[in-house]
Amino acid sequence: MPSLAHLAPRTLLVTAALAVAALVGAAPGQAADCAGTDVRPTSAATVAAAQDATLCLLNRERAAAGLGALRVQPELTRVATDYSAAMVQQSVFAHVLPGG
Repeated sequence: MPSLAHLAPRTLLVTAALAVAALVGAAPGQAADCAGTDVRPTSAATVAAAQDATLCLLNRERAAAGLGALRVQPELTRVATDYSAAMVQQSVFAHVLPGG
């Protein structure tokens, strides 16, 4: 597996979120109503667009399953961003960092 250490922590977090969105999947043509689904998160502006697109795709799938919409929660975003920075710093990609 290639090293992810060269990615900025926020990019790593968005990349993981986009991977989840890809697993959820959208039927052909459905992604058109979620702007930014073709954006690569390479700058602050494109990271924001990718985050918005990911949330849109996830919420569309949740609505189709009869579930409520997700929303951005700043405290969770901060914690996730901090954790992704720690993963990059320690060159690990896991739910639990070495040492707990």
